[in-house]
Amino acid sequence: MREILQKRYCEDLLSLCCSIEPVRYMRFTNSMNGFSSNTLEVRLKELEREEHLLRQGNHGITPRVEYGLIYNWR
Repeated sequence: MREILQKRYCEDLLSLCCSIEPVRYMRFTNSMNGFSSNTLEVRLKELEREEHLLRQGNHGITPRVEYGLIYNWR
């Protein structure tokens, strides 16, 4: 876990997810000034792969992607 947290912006992303409610992808993009969307996607995928974040996609009429800490959703 220490290795993933040492990467730039990972700690900020996790702190946004510390609420009980899931966080929509747009909240990340609006909150992270100076953060490229490419880097955001890479960091979110890393945190998901390391099983810190859970990603849920809704492919309805208005598609949305939400993220949350695995510990809050289990």
